Amino acid sequence: MKLFALVSLLSTLAAGQLTDGGSPTPDGTGTIEVDISEVNTLAGQFFVTVHNQKETFPTKGEQAVMQRWVPVSSNPQRIVFTGLKPGWYAVGVAQDSNGNGKIDTGWFGIPSEPVGVSRNPRSFGPPRFDDCKIFVGAGVNRVPVTLR
Repeated sequence: MKLFALVSLLSTLAAGQLTDGGSPTPDGTGTIEVDISEVNTLAGQFFVTVHNQKETFPTKGEQAVMQRWVPVSSNPQRIVFTGLKPGWYAVGVAQDSNGNGKIDTGWFGIPSEPVGVSRNPRSFGPPRFDDCKIFVGAGVNRVPVTLR
């Protein structure tokens, strides 16, 4: 059991997840603080999704565990999700720069507006859940996301 806990901790650190070291919440749930950077224009809104299944990530935001549309107001900008059970999650962010209520796409369905995901992997095609997942434990978990 101790070995499993050590492996989980090392995996979390290797994933680049930062925690504040604060005390766990009374109910044992976690908070994700999504720190969005490289916001090129302070217009429109962010569509931020939190997924716990690879089948929904990143293209089925309406099926995410949590989702939120938030007005763009700063660079960087922090979006907070609370009440998450400990486990593996991936975060997706898309900026609806023109405010038309959707994420515009171009050829082959590639987003023409800024997008980003947790752990910021570079990939051709949609990023994979396993490349973006972070372990969310009790307390505060910071997740940097760089828009591209």
